[in-house]
Amino acid sequence: VEDHLNGKKKLAEEEFSTPVQNARMIREELGLSQAEFSERFFIPRSTLQNWEQKRRLPDQAASAYLFVIKSRPDVVR
Repeated sequence: VEDHLNGKKKLAEEEFSTPVQNARMIREELGLSQAEFSERFFIPRSTLQNWEQKRRLPDQAASAYLFVIKSRPDVVR
């Protein structure tokens, strides 16, 4: 790592992919209403509704965020 930071070595690149998460399932498992989930995790309610009604899918970053919420809701504030 030190050689990489000094420009002497290039680290291997890896691509990570998070599957699209089911926002409704996560919200229901947490026992939260749409309003409560939106407020607690700073996700606009309209965005959550679009995901839940399959009008839109969460992008890669949102899917990763939902994965963290699903895995460790206690650490997301």
